[in-house]
Amino acid sequence: MSLINWRLPVADKEVFWDTLKVYDDWKFQHNKVVGQYRVVSPDKYREAWGFSYAEILQDFKRLSGYREIKREAAQHVTYNEQPVTTSTPTKLELYDELEKVSELYQKGILEEEEFQRERKTIMDKIRKLP
Repeated sequence: MSLINWRLPVADKEVFWDTLKVYDDWKFQHNKVVGQYRVVSPDKYREAWGFSYAEILQDFKRLSGYREIKREAAQHVTYNEQPVTTSTPTKLELYDELEKVSELYQKGILEEEEFQRERKTIMDKIRKLP
């Protein structure tokens, strides 16, 4: 779930933000310092934000119209690697995140490649915890 959002203009210099995905000038970004994610509209306003990669990715897809894209048109979408988060989540938090990612995949919001990448990332983090 994204947090309460006030639609505010953003300083889009990308000094503190990594852009993870772009579609029709919509940006899905990750904060390098705090670890939060946000969705920025083409007119440079924050439309959604939060700390869950999967949930804010879902907001990005919903707001940008990404779900309507056909697979053969996927060259219009650019991808970057998902950055490592700044805090260490607990096993319970990681299992919750895994469940959310699985639900997004089952609903057709995440594609197979995205689901497998997220699943592997979460499972690797779980294996590293004591």
